[in-house]
Amino acid sequence: MVLGYWDSHGYPNFPIGPDGETLIGELADAMGTNWPGNGETWPWGIDDGIEEVCENHGYSNFDASNDYWMTWNEVKDKVDANKPFVMSMLHGGTGSGQSQPYGDHSVACVEYSDYDEDYVFIHDTRDEDEHHYMAYGNWWAAMATWVRP
Repeated sequence: MVLGYWDSHGYPNFPIGPDGETLIGELADAMGTNWPGNGETWPWGIDDGIEEVCENHGYSNFDASNDYWMTWNEVKDKVDANKPFVMSMLHGGTGSGQSQPYGDHSVACVEYSDYDEDYVFIHDTRDEDEHHYMAYGNWWAAMATWVRP
């Protein structure tokens, strides 16, 4: 989903296709994902996989890096700079409109709200039609994979 964002913002070489399956499959291979099995990916392989796919499509300038101690200020800074990122949760809680907790899952973080309670707005490949929100910190641990052209 993060590379889909960049595809529509000046980097059109990614093989998105009508259902996104081509790019998803390529990323899964590059990240060592158990695909089409259970979709399990080790979070620390996400950055290298993203860079490999970017390079395969002529974008050697992309930098993806893991941040194992993502802070609220970093979330706000990236979103304010229009740079969505991958957020990998360990024991993630239940998001809005969901009946089950996220558990161990990676999503695209695209927005935030920091009024009375801090929320992250996320897009999830499990439910591509909607975005959901959840309270910041509603997980045991979370890491960010920053993706910057």
